[in-house]
Amino acid sequence: MWLGNSQGPILVVAPHPDDETIGCGGLLAAHTGRGGVAAAVYLTAVGAARMREAERARSWLGIDQAFELGLPEGNMAVGEPAARRLLDLLETIRPELICVPAFEDVHPDHRGAHRLLALALRLAGEVWPLSILTYEGFTPVSTADCWVDITATAETKWRALACFESQERLYRLGDVCRSLNRYRGLTSMRRAVMFAEAFRSFTVTSYLGDKRLQSS
Repeated sequence: MWLGNSQGPILVVAPHPDDETIGCGGLLAAHTGRGGVAAAVYLTAVGAARMREAERARSWLGIDQAFELGLPEGNMAVGEPAARRLLDLLETIRPELICVPAFEDVHPDHRGAHRLLALALRLAGEVWPLSILTYEGFTPVSTADCWVDITATAETKWRALACFESQERLYRLGDVCRSLNRYRGLTSMRRAVMFAEAFRSFTVTSYLGDKRLQSS
């Protein structure tokens, strides 16, 4: 399935600044470019320098709202207080789509993001209609079932990634994303698709019922 052109609000759950750009920067740039609203919530406290990098990246992607939960990086405390803060954001933004890292990601903060989001959704009780996409980081989504053609927004994504100079030096973010998004484009079987982002889609019910939440 290829994602369409909905303009409903998108909220990206980013354990760290740069996750929103790595996983769905092309989707976000396309969404805001056609007038849609996008917001990011950063879960961990990473310091002022990296947050300045994230601010520059958001300007490229058109993300007009950003929030910080300030949880300890590498050892996220997932409990009801943090979940209620996330729930407050969900109820304020009322996103049509929530993007969160892939279940396949082994980073403890990425796994913690699922526990936190699941707890917030359970605390919500009745949830308005929304979809959840899990996005790729350094680990491909093995069960991807929807894709976004980011050929037109790839250059914007690369420019946003370049803002994360501290992480580029450590992880070569540009090379990783270009390679993965190019692979997704090549295997799309559509000659016009040069770059693509891949996701696994969930309803709230199927997300909360996923057995991987029990081991995340």
